Amino acid sequence: MSYRDYQEDGLSDYFREIRSSKCNPLSLEEELEIGKRSFEGDEKAKEELIKHNLRFVVKVAKRFTGYGLSLQDLIEEGNIGLMQAIDRYDYRKGYKLISYAVWWIKQSIRRALDNTSKSIRLSSHTYEQLSKIEKWRKRGYTDSEIEEAGISQKRILELNNLPESTSFNNAKKGKRTIEQDYPDETYSPETTNDLIREKVISVMDKGLDKRSAEILKLKYGFTEGEHTIEEIGMIYDITGTRVTQINKGSLQKLKDKIKCASF
Repeated sequence: MSYRDYQEDGLSDYFREIRSSKCNPLSLEEELEIGKRSFEGDEKAKEELIKHNLRFVVKVAKRFTGYGLSLQDLIEEGNIGLMQAIDRYDYRKGYKLISYAVWWIKQSIRRALDNTSKSIRLSSHTYEQLSKIEKWRKRGYTDSEIEEAGISQKRILELNNLPESTSFNNAKKGKRTIEQDYPDETYSPETTNDLIREKVISVMDKGLDKRSAEILKLKYGFTEGEHTIEEIGMIYDITGTRVTQINKGSLQKLKDKIKCASF
């Protein structure tokens, strides 16, 4: 049964199929070996990579239910993103496919949701500012203190005067929107400063053990977009609590290393 068959046979049969042992996640070694064949143009290897990562697509898709598309449609869009990621996956970099593919899966789903939305949408940058202001105000910050944190009084006034038809203001009235619940937290690595990025990665690789370095890269978007604690836990088969512990300890080590590095 291929990922396409669930459209005809129903989600129950599809879920039962991807939970079977033949769809179990691959080890890193297995994935790199199959990834090499896929990279060289082996279509069967590509199908293998799809099959063994379908469970993860479902887990991501479930996070986006309630915004205008059925779970079945969300899974379909997520699978399209997975295939796009596999087409670009370079096994030679040595990382798990899903750590790279999650960005493509999310982007494919978000694009489909955006196409179905009829509300007025703001840029992800504006949503980020709005979210920060809301968070700081809940903590008791004044507008002057918010300005000191990086958002000018003029900008605060502009955001306060947004029309009521925007997705953000609708969300404050109780209507769920994809932009408010799931702001576009992922981004292409090309949007970062490449020079600083490479230096930080170098410090990570030299100053941290391999797993800790990879977890930081995933958490903060050095590997094709930011990943959540839950996603990282799924990739490494560890609890979210353990991911948080590793992240916290690694950040402190990284800060100490960066102080000694030349930036």
